[in-house]
Amino acid sequence: MLVGKTGSGKSSLGNLLLGKKGFDPKSGWNSGTQTSHWVKSLLDGVELKITDVPGLSDTHRPEKEILRETAKSVTMVAPGPHVIIFVFSSRERYTQEQHAAYTTMKKFFTDRMCRFMIVVFTAIDDIDDVEGSRMDKLTHKITTAPPNLMEVLKDVENRYIAVENKAPEPDKRKQRLEIISMLQALCLTNKGEHFAIPEKVNALLEEEVQTVQTIQACTREEAENIVKTEIGADKKPALVEKVEKQAKSEGWWCTIL
Repeated sequence: MLVGKTGSGKSSLGNLLLGKKGFDPKSGWNSGTQTSHWVKSLLDGVELKITDVPGLSDTHRPEKEILRETAKSVTMVAPGPHVIIFVFSSRERYTQEQHAAYTTMKKFFTDRMCRFMIVVFTAIDDIDDVEGSRMDKLTHKITTAPPNLMEVLKDVENRYIAVENKAPEPDKRKQRLEIISMLQALCLTNKGEHFAIPEKVNALLEEEVQTVQTIQACTREEAENIVKTEIGADKKPALVEKVEKQAKSEGWWCTIL
């Protein structure tokens, strides 16, 4: 699951991991088209299922819109993501807004999310005032980081990495393998456990999956893929509305209002 504020490079990172264009990097700049998106890919023998979550702390977006997209995102990652990738743009200073996004996520997903999180700095090649390799620039970024960013890195036990957005394809493949290796190591540390979302969301999703499976006479995996793809395409508004109502009735949203 990719999280971070608008313009942080979540979509570009998703495409890097997928090895293809599955996300539109331009859509995040338009609040009207900034929606949850779910894509899967099999690359180098590794199956990736990636959900791009809209910026929870984007103050220009109406609260109702943020809640709706969060409901969609939570449903699409059911029963829960194995890894949460918090994405920062190396082009920007780590601002109070970004830290507010992190604080919001910790309130919403609880501190337990840190066990499943890594940090990725995108566009590290855009740091012009430091010469050297990707690692040299990342080292500079960390050594000059403000205290609140160091707090984030400490929370995730210093699981961080940087990527170059303009790298040639051979270098992109190397970066992709480095990130996947980090993801696999974290999954191994957590013994394959995923970050659990509320059981009632799983139940609502499972009910919808079983309905699709019966109607279309397909496998459960095929039915789940259909349902999650349709959620991202806004073709399951009734299901998302049920998740929203459940969330509001149990106070899931109270920490981000």
